[in-house]
Amino acid sequence: TRGAMKKPMDASLRADGIAQIDQHLKVLESLCMAEPFFSGAVPGTADCTLLPSFVFFVYILENKFGWKDLFYDKPKLKAWYSHLVRGPTASADASDAFLQATRKVHGEVRDGLVAWDEGGRWERVGVQEQITNNPTQLKWKYP
Repeated sequence: TRGAMKKPMDASLRADGIAQIDQHLKVLESLCMAEPFFSGAVPGTADCTLLPSFVFFVYILENKFGWKDLFYDKPKLKAWYSHLVRGPTASADASDAFLQATRKVHGEVRDGLVAWDEGGRWERVGVQEQITNNPTQLKWKYP
């Protein structure tokens, strides 16, 4: 489904993929504990594996597909993501090194997406044209 945001494909398949992403995000919302990490009070594998995808989701869905807020109905995911990208706070604790790493990952992935954007990635794979040519026939934005 992530391919719907960045690979060449038919417009209706792309719109279906975007709808699937929205559904998968709802499932992740139901699983997220956001206390403050995905699975609870300490960082875990879920935080490490999901963060890079969420950087993609936020950047591409909000900037290319016109979503006003990826987290429009996902308050736990919003709190979790905000915690990871904010980085360490003034009060030091055991998760500071992890939060420094997540902030770095966020920046590196986002910088890569900006470079793709500046290089015309979404024009080359047809995203911009498909959205322009099908603004109401296909659903690109959620909710």
